[in-house]
Amino acid sequence: MQRGKQLSRQEILDKALEKELKYLKKKIYYRQRRSLLYDDIRIEEVDFKNNETAGLYEYDEKNFTHVIKISSEELDREIARGRKRVDAYTRFLGLTLRDIIRHELVHAFVTERYQHITPQIGHINADASPIFLSVLTFVKGKTNHDCKWAYKETDLYKEVREITDYADLHAKLIKLLMEYRKVTDYFSQDETVIRLASGIHFNFSPRSPGLEKFTQFKTDYKIRSGEKIVLQEAKACRFNIGCNVKPEQIIELVKRKLKNNEEFKYREEKVVYATVKNKEVHILKEDKKVYNNL
Repeated sequence: MQRGKQLSRQEILDKALEKELKYLKKKIYYRQRRSLLYDDIRIEEVDFKNNETAGLYEYDEKNFTHVIKISSEELDREIARGRKRVDAYTRFLGLTLRDIIRHELVHAFVTERYQHITPQIGHINADASPIFLSVLTFVKGKTNHDCKWAYKETDLYKEVREITDYADLHAKLIKLLMEYRKVTDYFSQDETVIRLASGIHFNFSPRSPGLEKFTQFKTDYKIRSGEKIVLQEAKACRFNIGCNVKPEQIIELVKRKLKNNEEFKYREEKVVYATVKNKEVHILKEDKKVYNNL
């Protein structure tokens, strides 16, 4: 980044953000009188205390503001790049402040543009989400997460690479989301919940390109009513959908994974002991176990 004067670190971030907003606005909404995002956005420097996080996207719900956080290390690299001192890490991976900001802006854009379409599936802007990766590909963005290699093997990636008009991409993604919606509608049916003895919920995946057994919550109720003991079980689990899982594969994959020996990443098992008096349930004791492989 060439500069005619010495800029503060925050000014460097602000100018880089402004350039990326203009680029994405032109790429997505060419010749349209509208901004890229509805909500406000700010960018700030953060010391992440590690060498793994270059940038981070968060949403400030209180102030209705998208927040992009850039690591101090990456900002140092950008300043060095402006002085023609580029380290080996940057040369080999081609990381720039612009790449990071574009990546994080796509997180913000996908959240606004698509999350409301399928609210039954959370984290639509996750790094392994096919929706996020498709928009990122369209705007020529970069990601260093391993899921990108699996995504590049999909038909969706090959189709997105041929698209030059965002309206065409938008239509394709809406159609894809409607297919995912059919899946969530199936699992929300009472007969499906009874048959599987579990409520099934979904997020898009933060890393894995496949379908991942992520969390399970199981509660066993032991209720005494007079001389009778009633046993009840309630289960709910969540799967993460990765970028190379087609909607038509999900139903059978979920059924298969519920039966196999693969463990959930996080499990919480609870036993609740209770009594019924005067038609009211009184909890006596709860025992809980947590299995965390996250």
